[in-house]
Order: sequence, then C-alpha cells, then structure tokens
Amino acid sequence: MIIIRNSDLTVTINPFGAELHSIRNQKGEELLWQGDPSVWSGRAPILFPVAGSFKDLKYRYNGVTYDMPQHGFARKRDFRLGAHSETSASFILDGQEENYPFAYCLTVTFTLSGPSLRVAYTVENKGANEMYFGIGAHEAYACPEGIEHYHLEFPDDETLTNHLLTGPLRNYETVKMPLDNHRLMLSPQLYESTDTLVFATLKSRSVTMRKNDLSRFVRVDFDGMDNLLLWQKMGAKYFCIEPWTHAPEFIDHDGDITHKPGVRVLKSGEKQEISHMITFG
Repeated sequence: MIIIRNSDLTVTINPFGAELHSIRNQKGEELLWQGDPSVWSGRAPILFPVAGSFKDLKYRYNGVTYDMPQHGFARKRDFRLGAHSETSASFILDGQEENYPFAYCLTVTFTLSGPSLRVAYTVENKGANEMYFGIGAHEAYACPEGIEHYHLEFPDDETLTNHLLTGPLRNYETVKMPLDNHRLMLSPQLYESTDTLVFATLKSRSVTMRKNDLSRFVRVDFDGMDNLLLWQKMGAKYFCIEPWTHAPEFIDHDGDITHKPGVRVLKSGEKQEISHMITFG
C-alpha cells in the first residue's frame, strides 16, 4: 500500500487497480467505504477504457469483435508506482491488451491539498492509429448512519433528468427529478427500482453530499467529465458519486466503439488529462 498525507487527510492507495483503499481525516474517521465483501467488495475502482458495459460485453473496431468486461480492465491490473512524495503519488499502467487493440499509457495521480484530494487520469496514445476510450470514477463514500441522513446539493438551479436503464444500458426512458432549493434528499426509496441514477444532461459540474445535521460533507468537482452517476445497493452504508466521460450506451447501439456516444479520441502520440476533485469537511 502507498500512503500520502497532509495535516487534513491520510490517504492509502492500493497499486492493484490504483484503487483508493482508505481516506481518513485528522480525527481518524474513515471517509471511504471499506469494501465489505458481503455487500460490495469495491471501494473506488478506476473504470478504463470503458465506464459501464458495452452491449453484450462486446464491441467492434475495424470489423473485429472484442470482449470487454464491465468497467474495463484497469481495475483488475497491477499498476507500477511512478512519482511519489509526501502528498502525491502516481500509478502507471501501459502496454497492449488482447481485448483492446490500442497501445496506451494510463497514469493516475493522487494529490492532496488541504482537505481536498485531486484524482487526475492522464491517457496517452502510444500507437500509430487513433485510440478510443472512456474513463470513470467510482468512489464509494462511507455513510455509516445510512443515506437517509444525507442530501445532495447542486450549484445550478435545475431539474435532474434520470436516464433509465435496462440492465446496464439506457432504454430511452427518462424521469424528471426536481430539486428543492438545489437539494435532492437521499433515501433508500430512491433505489427501490434501480441501483443507478444516470444524469447525462446535467448543468452542474459539482455535487455535495451533506449530512442533514450539517456535521460533515463531501464535495466532488468534475469539470472534465460530462456525466454523473449515483450508485448504491439499497440499504448499504455507502453512496457512490461517479463522474464519467460518457454515459451508458443505448440498448440499440450498433457495437462499434467509434460510434459510442461520448467516446474520447486520441491521435497517435496525443495525451489527455481528465480529473476530478474530492473535498471533505
């Protein structure tokens, strides 16, 4: 495990998947879900080169069909440690995968600044052809009292549009979710019919999960990502705030990765940094 720290936070990262393992504040309180395998063993997997699933866990590129597991392969790979200081650590995954015909380099850098943790993903195309990819965050924040003790705050005055899913794919149905004074109250009932809320037309580029008694909060800023997913297994003691570069694809998608809505494209030799910021209080 690799540790970074400052006077506000102590963060532990597992090189397997470059996954956040623990985030503790100066009081020693654990702020990250600890991966109870009887509920969900994940904590904060990195979703690359796809967030979510391709239809039937397959996609096509240049006429060839490839298999791709849900949320990609990076979360199941050993990253090597790059630069490491007291307050920052980088993890590197590169090569060429059997099920991903692009030579890539993914560098994930965690940097502390006060009560904030910046997570930056740098994706580089090391091959000769254009490279297609997506990336998503999947941090699960600890809610030991249950999510009914929390609410979400959005900076923009808007009505949320939840894109409904059939399995992991969008089915073209939507449900409007009006905010009350910029707030969405959380409750297990939100997840009675689905475990995922998908906001693909969101104006806000940050969201704050605040305890109703105002004693704690976590804010996620995601300027570089266009979609927000909120995931929870009903009744579990965590809440996932997930910025993604693309939304789940539609049920009638043709399977060609170059046609995937929101897919990012890099020319040979190009690189792109995408990041989000997590602030605790």
